[in-house]
Amino acid sequence: MASSHLSPSSSASPSAFPSPVEPPDRTPVKRWLSIRWTLPLMMLVPLVLGIGLTGALAFYASRAAVAKLINTINTEVTNRIDQRLEDHMTHMANLADLVQKEFASGGLRTDDPERLRQYFWHLTQYSSVVDAVYYGDQSGNLVLVGQIPGGGFRYARRDATTGENRQVYALDSQGRVVGEPVNQVYDPRERIWYRQVQAQQSHLWSEIYYGANPPDLILTRATPMAPVDGEIPGVIAVDLYLKSLSQFLQELDVSENGKAFIIDLAPDSRGELVAISQGLPFKENAVGQMVQIQSLESDDPVIQATAQYLDQHAAELADPNAQKSIRVMIDNQRHWVEIRPFRHDNLNWLMVVTVPEADFAGDIYRNARRTLWWGLAVTGAVTLLSGMLSRWLTQPIQRLSQTANEVKQNQYPSDDLAAVARRPDELGELAMLFEDMALVVMSREQGLSEQVASLRAEIAEYGTVQDETTKTLLQLLQRARQTRQAYAASRSDTAP
Repeated sequence: MASSHLSPSSSASPSAFPSPVEPPDRTPVKRWLSIRWTLPLMMLVPLVLGIGLTGALAFYASRAAVAKLINTINTEVTNRIDQRLEDHMTHMANLADLVQKEFASGGLRTDDPERLRQYFWHLTQYSSVVDAVYYGDQSGNLVLVGQIPGGGFRYARRDATTGENRQVYALDSQGRVVGEPVNQVYDPRERIWYRQVQAQQSHLWSEIYYGANPPDLILTRATPMAPVDGEIPGVIAVDLYLKSLSQFLQELDVSENGKAFIIDLAPDSRGELVAISQGLPFKENAVGQMVQIQSLESDDPVIQATAQYLDQHAAELADPNAQKSIRVMIDNQRHWVEIRPFRHDNLNWLMVVTVPEADFAGDIYRNARRTLWWGLAVTGAVTLLSGMLSRWLTQPIQRLSQTANEVKQNQYPSDDLAAVARRPDELGELAMLFEDMALVVMSREQGLSEQVASLRAEIAEYGTVQDETTKTLLQLLQRARQTRQAYAASRSDTAP
């Protein structure tokens, strides 16, 4: 009976039972880190960095490979141009020296124009470089054999019988004169090649000049005859029509939009074009004369931009061994330019080969765009997948959190964990354990509540508690509440 445990004279009261511990006041913490966002970011950031780094490395490696390829092409093309020029100039110089030696040995005589015609004709027959071989002297005499545009050869002579004119004849396949002559006003002593040799007393390359028949730029190798009484009696000349150089440049396989051209850097020149791979290096001026085109005034933006760079770095190009590979931006496109000087006696030319990067980099940019689109597609797929995975992981955790809150509020947990408990992974196992724990806690809480209610009723009826077991139970309840209160306080202190 209850009376055997409690004495009516006891002074204990219901206040001997401490009230339930209230949860400590906590300032709401703003949670900026969430699994919902952390998990997708952990998947996306390495993926995006990996795709971006791999794509960037591949892009720059491809550009480096293209640059190396273009430099190789430029060097090879420049070597071919250099070799062709060297062959032409050496052949012309040797040919002029050969004629000079023939005169010196007596094999040729200035007073035998017929013998000169036959000899010059044979020279032009066996040379694919020379366009004309001729001789002019201080008396105004001239003997010339040269090619005719479109095929055939011509023979021109001037002596005391022709007056101020030269007579031009056609030659047959055997080098014989055929047909009637055409008279042309001509004096070799007034020609630039003759005057330059007389002034310098040495063999040289003449200034480039325009020849009307055929219409083209002409370069002449002029060699003086052996001096007589300190004077040069005559000059041997070998012509090269520069159109052949432009044709050679046009035949070079540079690239789809690549260009090759030669610039004259002689001291008295203004950077005129000698030969170009597209078009002609001369044009008609305002008074109707044909003149060389200055590279700075070219209508071709590539030639003009390259010439501007050369003009700004003229001091660096003074070195005869100066060879450069540069990059020039032209019309927002990167061009690789190979520059190399060419010198032969008094010739001072500059060989230039330009190749736009776009001619070889088209595949690079297409691959880069393809990689970008694939990267965006993979990133989108991974984003969707990571979002679904994040939702798949966070929903069970939210349900566990909700159930814990219900247990905290002394409410019997709902069936929200049933679906989680059916999962075959660790979260399902955790949900099952959490359900079991919630049931144990709720049953214990209900049993304790019933015992406390019974004790309170006895105390209210008899005023005290005499049974040692009951006292021990009350002490245990007191300690449990103190422990919970201390734990709650520690959690509040360590909260961020």
